[in-house]
Amino acid sequence: MDSENITYSFQEEENIGAAYKKCTLDYQCSQRIVQQYFYRYSADCNGDGVTNCDDYAMLHFNGRALCQLRMDRNELSRNWWKNYTECDPLDSKKFEFY
Repeated sequence: MDSENITYSFQEEENIGAAYKKCTLDYQCSQRIVQQYFYRYSADCNGDGVTNCDDYAMLHFNGRALCQLRMDRNELSRNWWKNYTECDPLDSKKFEFY
């Protein structure tokens, strides 16, 4: 897992599979894992000089190694980006492919 090993603090002797399952069922633990991932791998994926929600969306869809890939490269990525921009309450009028 990119965001390091999961440690479910009160059950440190558990195996990684059990800790992962418990973490996925615990909102705060899950939230912490996602935050750690984005903190560790945040990047300006679209090259606009700002790291923001668009970059995090690209990081989520493309993965950390390929976050700079354009979101209009195929039907799957276009549809995903369209859904993302339609639910963006801060920027719903803007629709750009990065």
